[in-house]
Amino acid sequence: FPAAADRIGADALRVRINESLARKDYLTARWYERRGERVGAAHLYRRLVQDYPLTAAAKTAIERLDALDVPLPGGIAPAESGDGAAPAPATAPLLEDPS
Repeated sequence: FPAAADRIGADALRVRINESLARKDYLTARWYERRGERVGAAHLYRRLVQDYPLTAAAKTAIERLDALDVPLPGGIAPAESGDGAAPAPATAPLLEDPS
């Protein structure tokens, strides 16, 4: 039912859900990284980039992988929009864990 999906804003809802799930994975990976578990953190960062490539968390996860000096497997990179930039999330999430 495309008309019903448009009325409830299904696309915007999907973006917010993906941003939320990606942020959760990012914060979990940061937890592992702060505890010195580089392998676990890298695994979660890679999975985040693969599962949620258009999120702000994916961009930050790539930066963390670079800082950990861990390459992305198989040339995985965040998907790009037509202008070469990932779309902005509905709301800019706070990616750093305050603790």
